[in-house]
Amino acid sequence: MGNQVVPYNSTAAAPAAPTKTGNTFVGWFTDAGLTNVFSFATPITADITLYAKWTVNNYTVTFNSNGGTAVTGQVIPYNSTATAPAAPTKAGSILAGWFTDAGLTSVFNFATPITADITLYAKWQLGTLDIDANGSYDALTDGLLVIRYLFGLSGAALTDNAIGSGATRADAEGIASYLSGLLPLLDVDADGQPDALTDGLLVVRYLFGLRGAPLVQAALGLDATRTAAADIQAYLQDLMP
Repeated sequence: MGNQVVPYNSTAAAPAAPTKTGNTFVGWFTDAGLTNVFSFATPITADITLYAKWTVNNYTVTFNSNGGTAVTGQVIPYNSTATAPAAPTKAGSILAGWFTDAGLTSVFNFATPITADITLYAKWQLGTLDIDANGSYDALTDGLLVIRYLFGLSGAALTDNAIGSGATRADAEGIASYLSGLLPLLDVDADGQPDALTDGLLVVRYLFGLRGAPLVQAALGLDATRTAAADIQAYLQDLMP
């Protein structure tokens, strides 16, 4: 911003407002601490330096859940980062990530600085009990992975001797990530809490071929709202398209 030479007791002319990326110009101040605003009606009687004051722009990150439960938007200061929200849910699906385009081709990285308003779009994939993604459902692989995960196991303790032949999802991190997304669907008895000794047991029994009373006996949570064997069977069948 250029200087002005002003005759004694005359006034300076307010210059065109400067610009600064990601900021809004507030005004000119007489002190570096930006506490005393300058009036351009003030007569100039000595050399003076004026200081620009800026406020950082805020931008809105909008989450389009594409049919899932609503996600609250975030207001982010320029060049700061958004926070990955709690995953929305969608019946029969698990969240595969957030994308910057409606066509779901460009994944969004939450380490990316926000420099403008942006809408993020949820991508969903069908949630199934084929945990190791080998094209089949098996109690001693998929069922075992579910019950181990619900018991809190991770790493090798999660996957050892529990990956089926032809698996395309075989590493512990990938399995855990998939099961984390599937977790809302693993509340088989609909008591509000996926549990190894109820929901996990129901999955394993179902994959072993048990039906009716042998499927549900002593495998339902105290607050279960899905309790009939036929309803449990129908629910699990939906996870095995």
